[in-house]
Amino acid sequence: MATDLKALATKYFEMLNTKDASNLAPLLAENAVLLGGKTKVESKAEFLEAQAKVFKSLPGVQINIKAVYADPEALKAFCENSVVLADDVTGNAMDVISFSAEGLITCLDSYKQ
Repeated sequence: MATDLKALATKYFEMLNTKDASNLAPLLAENAVLLGGKTKVESKAEFLEAQAKVFKSLPGVQINIKAVYADPEALKAFCENSVVLADDVTGNAMDVISFSAEGLITCLDSYKQ
């Protein structure tokens, strides 16, 4: 059975928008890597800690998915997102999510646009 990478990526952003890092835990591999801006973490625990810090510093953050493209052979999803940081501050990001064969996130690489 093929893994639905679009559904897995969408689930990640749904859980991210709850602003509770523990909701992300079941989606992550133990060696999950988070890359973005000045952030680089290389374990599930550090990934969750980094996200918790974001939620604390930006309580109004919201990710709105514009489009998700999947490459099943590479086990990657490419996610074009609109990011709301505060009431009047928005931006765009491209997130590349890599998955294990079991459907767990092994790497999330985020690029501001």
